[in-house]
Parts: sequence; C-alpha cells; structure tokens
Amino acid sequence: MAVIDIKKPHTMDAEHVMEAAQHLIDTLEKDFGVTYQWSGNVVDFSCAPKGISGKLTVEPSMLSLNVKLGLLASMFERTLRNEINSYLDRHVS
Repeated sequence: MAVIDIKKPHTMDAEHVMEAAQHLIDTLEKDFGVTYQWSGNVVDFSCAPKGISGKLTVEPSMLSLNVKLGLLASMFERTLRNEINSYLDRHVS
C-alpha cells in the first residue's frame, strides 16, 4: 500500500481555501469515482473498487491531504502525487 501525504501551507481566507479544497475533491470524484463526506473542515473520501481512501483537512494556515492507495492504485502514485501538487500549487497560496 502506498501513501501520499501532502501538507500545503496557505495564507488564504477560510472561504477561498474551502472552495479550493472542494474543487480538488470534485476532481477526485470525477476522475477516480471517489465518494466523500465533509465533517466540519475535514473531508473523508474513498473509492473501494480502485483502492483509494483518504482525508483532506483544511486548517487556518495549512491544507493537509493523506491518501492511501491499494495495490493497483499504487502503480499511479507518482502521477497522482504530481497532479495533486500541481493543483495545489495553482489553486492554494
């Protein structure tokens, strides 16, 4: 099992960082079929058939993402990590 653990500092206000986080989750839903559930500033997501699960936490100055990839999904770890980092670099500052 591979793990992607990303912490992205930000100086955005709460509304804008939550919008960026929601857009990232929407992209994961569209591209990988994840389902998700928000609880306050934390969203848990998963896609059992593809072996993907994780948690995205929005804090006042940090966005934290932890993704666990099953055996098959772990083959795409590098690509997925690069795509997530690229998204965060473009949308979270």
